[in-house]
Amino acid sequence: MLAVVDLDATVGPYGEWMRADLPHYDPAGVESFFAAQGFELSRVRTRWEFDSREALRAVLGIEFSGKIAQRAYAQTPGLALEVGYRIHTRRAPVGLLY
Repeated sequence: MLAVVDLDATVGPYGEWMRADLPHYDPAGVESFFAAQGFELSRVRTRWEFDSREALRAVLGIEFSGKIAQRAYAQTPGLALEVGYRIHTRRAPVGLLY
């Protein structure tokens, strides 16, 4: 089995910030590409939790450009945020080697 795990830019709030930071990124186009290659799609929602607001700010500063990181920090009350992932999987046909 081949599996590709990718951030899901359709799940807010993280996905909204991701799309703001990467305005040319096309989530539907990415999903269509994998579907055309024979991949199945599963979605997983996670919750990132931090020990402090400072830790949250630091991670957002790694994930996004300065402007979007500041916006994300301001829009995140508390110490947690929801992040979605897409898991694209494809099974190899029986009898074939890759």
